[in-house]
Amino acid sequence: MATTMSTIPNQRLDAESLFDSVGPAYESAFAGCTSQQASINWLLEHLPAQASVLDIGCGTGRPVCSSLVSAGHTVLGSMSPVP
Repeated sequence: MATTMSTIPNQRLDAESLFDSVGPAYESAFAGCTSQQASINWLLEHLPAQASVLDIGCGTGRPVCSSLVSAGHTVLGSMSPVP
């Protein structure tokens, strides 16, 4: 049985639908976070060329996954499609 949460009386959302509904707001809230960008830059400097990365963090997977893919790395585990 899927985990469900209620956000509106008489409406039930499964965990995936709930996550998808808050994802854009989550991304907006953390857009431009300088400490996050510094961490991404550090990671990019220390990864070997064309590394495979397993994303097991929280959040939508952006901007970390987008940055890694743009730099030529492979990412597995992102919850969001990466363009």
